[in-house]
Amino acid sequence: MSHSSEVSPWQVGPVGPLSRIAAAALVAVSIDGVLGFRLMPHLIVALAVIVLPLPVAVRVVRGFERSLSIAAVAFAVIGSVYGFQLLDLGMGSGGPAGTLLVGAAVCVAGLVASVAGVLDQGRTRVPTIEIELPKPSGLVPARRPRRYH
Repeated sequence: MSHSSEVSPWQVGPVGPLSRIAAAALVAVSIDGVLGFRLMPHLIVALAVIVLPLPVAVRVVRGFERSLSIAAVAFAVIGSVYGFQLLDLGMGSGGPAGTLLVGAAVCVAGLVASVAGVLDQGRTRVPTIEIELPKPSGLVPARRPRRYH
């Protein structure tokens, strides 16, 4: 676990602003899942939309490796569920479709933030510098002059 001035003691790694945006969007998608509970096709899908984003949001906020990639997959899956439900209900059905539309918009925003965060992590990694020391090639080590007291 690395401890620097940018990393809190409860975090595993550094967390940038894009990670915070993705985590907030995951929480917002979970809250939107509570509001759109009755609009989901099955109970299991509704519970998955509510429960599954929360542990992913915790992983993103703590700075685990590959957590932004997992968040991107979660946004894509939940956004596709919202999209299919929007197509099923019809966009002009008023209030119920509005809940799904907001959820889909938050999924798109979270997907953009998490993909941008993944790309930013790959670009800003600290390069590792390796220095190879040459092997001694038959050189005789220097002798220290002896001092007699």
